[in-house]
Amino acid sequence: MADNQFTSTARFELPIGVDSLPAISGIPTSANVAKETHRMIQIHAAQAMSNGASMDLSAYGDSIVRHFKVVGSSSGMLTNDNIANVMQKLTDKITQQISAGQKDLEKNLEQGFQSHKRDIQNDLQNLRQEVLLLRQDVQGLSAHYNAMNARLYNSRFAESGKVQYQTVVKLTPGHPFPNPPTFQNFQLATSYSVNAHPPIGLLPTNRDMLRDMIIGQLHEIRPRMRAIFWFYNDSRLSLDENAHLGGCNSFLVALEDFLKLS
Repeated sequence: MADNQFTSTARFELPIGVDSLPAISGIPTSANVAKETHRMIQIHAAQAMSNGASMDLSAYGDSIVRHFKVVGSSSGMLTNDNIANVMQKLTDKITQQISAGQKDLEKNLEQGFQSHKRDIQNDLQNLRQEVLLLRQDVQGLSAHYNAMNARLYNSRFAESGKVQYQTVVKLTPGHPFPNPPTFQNFQLATSYSVNAHPPIGLLPTNRDMLRDMIIGQLHEIRPRMRAIFWFYNDSRLSLDENAHLGGCNSFLVALEDFLKLS
């Protein structure tokens, strides 16, 4: 009998050892291959004996390969299903991570916005403060300009007792003490800003009226002088509330100088 023929008493080995096949989940193991090979050998041997014929080994090998290709294909579908499950889990995990990352980003953006908002508010506050200071500077310059013009006008008529003075505006901010003095039912406002004009009746309007301020009792003339000092908040016009006649005379000299020469 030729070497490539097969009978029921023949024994042969597969060209590849079945024990070398790896056992992979979803794919036939070496034990599966060995068992199936042995079963098919018995089937084909019985067929050969009953038919009195022999079987070509190459054809037999091809049938074995075709059989396991079918088995492998079926197992591959199971493997693909497993991969699909893994991919779905991975996709879900990635989606969760993206969602968490998006929330973190939104949180960071909100925190950044709040921080930026605070910075803007601080900048606006600083800007308002700078505008206020600038306004005060402009107001102060305007006050000095107005006072200079009034004093220049008054100095031209210093010797005339009847020419009406021009009022000098307030130059120094604030007041020397909280409550303004009252005199002869004359009531000042609670405060005045720089560049404010004195209320009518507070100051004498000409030289003669200024000199007449000293006429009268001290308890009558001092409150008006202290009210003038309170309004202007100028140290040159300072007068103690218990000042004597000499102090009041010094105040009138300072006031005359303040209105027309200072």
